[in-house]
Amino acid sequence: NFRKPVGYLDAAITNCDVIRGWTCDADNFNQALQVHIYDGPAGGPNLLGITTADKPRESQVGIHCGGNSTHGYEFPTPASLKDGQPHQLYAYGINIGPGTDNSLLTGSPVTITCAAPGADLRISKTGPSTVVKTALATYSVTVTNDGPGVATNVKVEDTVPAGIFFNPGVGECSLQGNTVICEQASLNPGQSKTFAISFTVPGT
Repeated sequence: NFRKPVGYLDAAITNCDVIRGWTCDADNFNQALQVHIYDGPAGGPNLLGITTADKPRESQVGIHCGGNSTHGYEFPTPASLKDGQPHQLYAYGINIGPGTDNSLLTGSPVTITCAAPGADLRISKTGPSTVVKTALATYSVTVTNDGPGVATNVKVEDTVPAGIFFNPGVGECSLQGNTVICEQASLNPGQSKTFAISFTVPGT
């Protein structure tokens, strides 16, 4: 008479850092079970990962596990869930007996919403320090995303110095009032974008 695993996906201590719970199987309370964690119900490509329930838990767990409370599991919350969207976590205790009669652990699903990581941007500008009259002065402005998250709606603003004029024929930036605007939809971690900004120096 084989029995299914019992256990919990603990909503109270599951968060954007770690997914926690416990599970055991009465067929052998001394054996640590595998736990499969999914983003959504089991099936398809939504398996987040597999962990082992072999960590100490409170004594109350032992009441359900033959006096053995070393049946806790912890699983780092994957980066794929940190996108600002709600995700439903399902945890399954894997049966150690014959067959494939696994258990959806009590408490499943747990819904978590984890903010997307921020992006640290740095900017550099290179170009001539002096320019002769009637010449073009072209500068390179580079924006780099040092991560850890994706930067979206990136905008660079550069004020036009007095006495020179923005040249719209070079690069992809535009003039709004007295400010040059350069925009990029997104920058992945480690990615850079260089804008060319050109000015005309009048002859008088």
